[in-house]
Amino acid sequence: MLTITPATAEPVTLEQAKADLRMTHDADDGLISRQITSARETVEQWTGLALGDATYTELLQSGETLQLIPATVQSLTRDGEAVAFTNDGFGRLCFAGGPAVVTFQGAPQYIPEPLKTAMLLLVRREYEVSIEQQQVAYSAALAMAWPYRRNLGA
Repeated sequence: MLTITPATAEPVTLEQAKADLRMTHDADDGLISRQITSARETVEQWTGLALGDATYTELLQSGETLQLIPATVQSLTRDGEAVAFTNDGFGRLCFAGGPAVVTFQGAPQYIPEPLKTAMLLLVRREYEVSIEQQQVAYSAALAMAWPYRRNLGA
């Protein structure tokens, strides 16, 4: 999954991250905001899910399913031509035929709390966790996101 247009809103707000860090000052707001974006992108890569309010594209093979955590499909093309598709009603996009490129807008109405917690753990890891504890925080974040992987069981 590639990001075409960067996210304009994050699933975890600056205020939520600062509360999680028990931070009351504004001196590091820019740093924390960048860490939130980095955390979302990391969780997106782990899970294969679009979590930000952004535009994404992905290459799908024939018969392959794209799981969307609800996102709005903008287009599905093969060699520049529009391709018909169906939404199975469970947040998955299915199509038949050869490889196709799907472009979609991710603007989830609901993000599971474990994925938000994983993002907050990654922000905490980057902001305040000692070098000795960084792997523990990383592993904890990964464990929170693990059940939401698109290819779980594949």
